[in-house]
Amino acid sequence: MNRVPIQNIYFLLCYAWKHLQETKYANLRTENCSKVWDLLAKVLIRSSKQLLKRGLHRNYVERRERRIRPRGKINFSEDIRRPLIGSASVPCQYDELDSDVLPNQVIFSTFKLLQRHPNLDRSISKELSDAIAYWSGFTEISVSPKTFRRLRLSRSMRHYRFTLSVCELIHGEYQPLENQGESRFRDFLQDEATMGTLFEQFVYNFLDKEQSKYRVSAPHVPWAFDSDLSSQRGLRFLPTMKTDIVLESSDDRVIVDCKFYKDAFQRHHDTAKFRSGSLYQLFTYLKNQEVKPGWENAKGMLLYPTTLEAIDETVHIQGHDIRVVSINLDQPWQSVSADLLEIFVA
Repeated sequence: MNRVPIQNIYFLLCYAWKHLQETKYANLRTENCSKVWDLLAKVLIRSSKQLLKRGLHRNYVERRERRIRPRGKINFSEDIRRPLIGSASVPCQYDELDSDVLPNQVIFSTFKLLQRHPNLDRSISKELSDAIAYWSGFTEISVSPKTFRRLRLSRSMRHYRFTLSVCELIHGEYQPLENQGESRFRDFLQDEATMGTLFEQFVYNFLDKEQSKYRVSAPHVPWAFDSDLSSQRGLRFLPTMKTDIVLESSDDRVIVDCKFYKDAFQRHHDTAKFRSGSLYQLFTYLKNQEVKPGWENAKGMLLYPTTLEAIDETVHIQGHDIRVVSINLDQPWQSVSADLLEIFVA
């Protein structure tokens, strides 16, 4: 895999997370960043400052305490179970508006996690410490994938989405190790699963935003099964066919599969072949979709980042053009953008 410049990683994340207003800060976000973890730390610092300026989200939090001056609901059953002899206070239960709520706790806990990174640039570590000072009043929590599933961001909280997406990526690439107290931060650029998801989201949102020739969607492809010759139990076991990207215009249909591999080919000795699994999957989508009117000659595309060599090849199989093509991410962003548009709408 060719090197991906830090600034391009930033653009990729902005498109993947639908936060395109951040792209105008590209130079500011990537200055002095030579490593991807420096970039993530810097992005989190700057985006959290914007949240502070805008005003942090608050929500009602339930409080339970004994008070001399009653507030809210008096919990008489608690007083009967645990009477406090000689005290004029009564147990109260009430809701109080507070900013120490889950989204802000996640951000603060992510700052604390980043503090443990052993190789951050010294100047960025200093910025990190300064930023934490503004968030020190929040509760540090244990963050897991389940934590992010619990987050429910309303329309009024959409300005939190980019920051929390950065937090989710950071926690996803942090690995506690079995040795006492040891941990490591993976380089997510080398993680094909993480980068595959980001690459797919980036291409989808880029096409949705930057071109008007196609309608962009990502539907499920139904199996073209024969119900009379199939068992109902067998049909329940059929796997779901979820596309990455489907492009539709008045005269064209394209199913796109985005793949982020270190090598687009499978190699045996000195022989290179297209990856069979990727090709079989895309061809299955095309054959099952062709029963739908207008899809009889739909095209397919496998899109890779530039790997060991540039690729742009087309094969015609049973009525369908299948193009295997790469995009070079190791070039100025304006060139990446222009090349992507050329691939799809030229």
